[in-house]
Amino acid sequence: MSQEWATGAPLAPGEHRYLAIDGASLPAGIRGLYDLGISDPPVQVLADGVHDALAPLGPLLLSLDDNPELTGHWYQRHPALARAVVFHTGMMLEEFAGYFRARVQVRLADGRVVWLRLADANVVARLVNAETLLPTAFWSRVTGLSYGAGQAEVRHHQLTVARLDCQGVAGFDGTAAIQPCFRFSEALVQALSDTQEQITNDQHTEVL
Repeated sequence: MSQEWATGAPLAPGEHRYLAIDGASLPAGIRGLYDLGISDPPVQVLADGVHDALAPLGPLLLSLDDNPELTGHWYQRHPALARAVVFHTGMMLEEFAGYFRARVQVRLADGRVVWLRLADANVVARLVNAETLLPTAFWSRVTGLSYGAGQAEVRHHQLTVARLDCQGVAGFDGTAAIQPCFRFSEALVQALSDTQEQITNDQHTEVL
C-alpha cells in the first residue's frame, strides 16, 4: 500500500475509512488524541449504557475521511496509534459503532462469553490469519483492513463483502447494546490462542 493512500487518496463512492483504537493502549488516554489533530471526540463503542465505565479502555472510533493529519500520524506509526486499525466500509460512523458492538463479545463453543479486542492490530492480524475459521459474516460490510501489527510496514487486507451482517443473525436486536452475535469454534480459539495470551479484566471476564 502506498503512502499516497494514507495521505489523501480519493475514497471510492460511498466508502469511509475509520480508525479503530484500543483505548487501553493509549498512554495518555483519550485526552492524548487531541494532540494528534482530532476535533471531534471518538465514538466509545462500549458506551452502551451497561459498560460505560469500561468505555474509555475499549474500542474508540474516529473517521479518517477528512483528517489527513490524523491519517499521517497513523501511517507514520505514532506510538499512540501503532496498534490502531483502519477499517474500510460503506457504513456511516454510528452504524459502524453498532457493527463493533456486535463483535466485541463472542461466544465460545462451551457457552462462555469473552471480549474480543477488535481495535488492536495484533488481534486483527491473527483474525486475518485464521480467516477460514471465522464465522460467516464476521467481516461483512467491511471491504478492507489496514494495520501494522508490530511490522515496519503497514499491511492492507482486502475483503470480499457478499454476506449478511449481524442484523441478519437471530438474536441481534440492533446497535444500542453490546451482545455476542458470533460463536467462535474451538479450532478458531486455538488458532488465536497459539500466539496470544488470554487475560482477565477486573470483572473476571476473559479477553481474546
